[in-house]
Amino acid sequence: IRLGGHEWIPIGTKASHFMGIFDGNGYFIEDFSITKHHDPDPHAHYAALFGTVSGSPTIKELTIQKAEIVYPGEGDFYGSGLIGTAYGNVTIEKVTVKDSYISGNNKVAGLLAHDGGVSSLNIDNCHVDNCVIESLNETDGGNVGGLVGLFQGVAKKEGEAAPYGEH
Repeated sequence: IRLGGHEWIPIGTKASHFMGIFDGNGYFIEDFSITKHHDPDPHAHYAALFGTVSGSPTIKELTIQKAEIVYPGEGDFYGSGLIGTAYGNVTIEKVTVKDSYISGNNKVAGLLAHDGGVSSLNIDNCHVDNCVIESLNETDGGNVGGLVGLFQGVAKKEGEAAPYGEH
């Protein structure tokens, strides 16, 4: 799906999260931008294909390419190629973000900008290739990552007990 550089309005807002299954069936979504604030809440800056997800969402079998995601304002920003912020039991499978530019001041990544409160996060066979992912935050670095910008949960391998008795 070629979007011709058009401004994308993220799926899911602070008040109305995406909670379903999105199967991209191996398709590409390419050449879109997010350069404006779209959430009805003036303090919510979720800039990604999916702005906010919760419940038990699954996003799979998708390639995002040639995206330009640039937050032009101040304050917290949850910007990535795929998900701005996530809650619940989130699964991301076989997703690639490539040849994209993602820039903001805080919580910036290729796949998931911000773990807002995930119970479990399963990222399987996902890639971020040939992307510029940057923070303009000169104070504390801005929580930037290739796959995930800010993860507040407990990381463990499949089948392994969570450290310190946490789950």
